Amino acid sequence: MATPQMWMLAVILINSIPGDTCVEIIGGREVKARSKPFMALVKGDRGLCGGALIKPNWVLTAAHCVEGGMKVTLGVLSRSKKEKKKQEFRVTKGIINDEYNKTTNENDLMLLKLNKSARLNKYVNTLALPKSVKNLKNGTKCSIAGWGEIKHNTKEPSDKLMEATVKVVSNRDCNKSYEKNPKNIKKLKITSDMLCAWDDQGAKDSAKGDSGGPLVCGKKFVAVVSFGFDKSPGVYTLLTPKNIKWINKITGGKQ
Repeated sequence: MATPQMWMLAVILINSIPGDTCVEIIGGREVKARSKPFMALVKGDRGLCGGALIKPNWVLTAAHCVEGGMKVTLGVLSRSKKEKKKQEFRVTKGIINDEYNKTTNENDLMLLKLNKSARLNKYVNTLALPKSVKNLKNGTKCSIAGWGEIKHNTKEPSDKLMEATVKVVSNRDCNKSYEKNPKNIKKLKITSDMLCAWDDQGAKDSAKGDSGGPLVCGKKFVAVVSFGFDKSPGVYTLLTPKNIKWINKITGGKQ
């Protein structure tokens, strides 16, 4: 078995999130207090991502979010306001999925170990990993959240935590959309370890600042925000049995 790609974050190589692999949460709504206590704000030297607190001292996010100087804040509704419920942490270790491929974006997952355990309460709590994720039917409603861009053609992340409802799109239809999308220069393919989702009009989706955030369908954590292009569905890394096994092995959970 391959050795996990592990770095102490002090010596991590800084990788940028692809600037055009994003669409925005348009028409989203502000998250109500205590409704998403698992959301983690992941900040690096050059940008931000989302993440999910899966254990008191572990956050799951996207591998492409790796940067230097990473910090995690929990209990955040507004990035700018001083909120007493916020808890801040240093990231002591970043572990990228062994099989992450930054060319194809497959297995786009990373675990962040916090310098101490979070204090769990009604504002900060963990999101349980699924035991299994079955094939989600086309049109299944899911929820996404994050601090990503909320307007077209802007690089400004949202100050407030936003959420939106999206619907699952079949991989077949998603691939057709990406084949036609002129921004898909690398000719990215949607694989069986990925899931696609957006709303019926393609107006609501995950943005760059939402990368690494959880996709929740029917109260079940099923995938992590990976990438996307304007006018095509957002693409997510599925929490497959293989990926869940990897997470549990690293964090000491059940296999």
